[in-house]
Amino acid sequence: MKARGTLLMVLPNKDQLKFHSYKDAKLLMEAIEKRYGGNKESKKVQRTLLKQQYENFAGLSLETIDQTFDRLQKLISQLEIQGEVITQEDMNLKLLRSLPSEWKTHALIWRNKQEIETISLDDLYNNLKIYEPELAGSSSISQNPQNVAFVSSNSTNSNCNSSTNEADNTAYGVSAAHTQCNPKYGDNLSDAMIYAFLASQPNFP
Repeated sequence: MKARGTLLMVLPNKDQLKFHSYKDAKLLMEAIEKRYGGNKESKKVQRTLLKQQYENFAGLSLETIDQTFDRLQKLISQLEIQGEVITQEDMNLKLLRSLPSEWKTHALIWRNKQEIETISLDDLYNNLKIYEPELAGSSSISQNPQNVAFVSSNSTNSNCNSSTNEADNTAYGVSAAHTQCNPKYGDNLSDAMIYAFLASQPNFP
């Protein structure tokens, strides 16, 4: 609806009623291109629409930095073809502001660097790519704070020490290999695993 409204606003007043029946922005754009055939009015409409897309540009959910960069680069190229002049600093800031929240720290650092006014968009992108593995790792850890696997065992006669050692090797972040086994928590591997997991929880008595 916003795109349709923008298209209608930039049309000459005498032609407003002719295109008002088009409720879809894509169909409206096709009708405008067919009616004006690439003349000044059509170019003006296209330039206005591209400028609006640039102003509202933002990274999409689950989009990688590569995809965001490619979309922005194509949009800038289209604007330049239309004769729009965008400063280097504005391009760079647009990319930094469109990044997801996990990039906030790195984006803030780059926004305050003096070279943000002169560095090319390609060079800025390449510098940001260096941080991608680090951010991917931190995101994985935050989504899986405890990587604990419960392993069942058919052997109910396993001795306490072997159960505890195996629990220690399987449960992430749990150190129980050197503790004395407490028969209260069972003598099979499954019970040892459950106890190791519970012991790793905050405020566990």
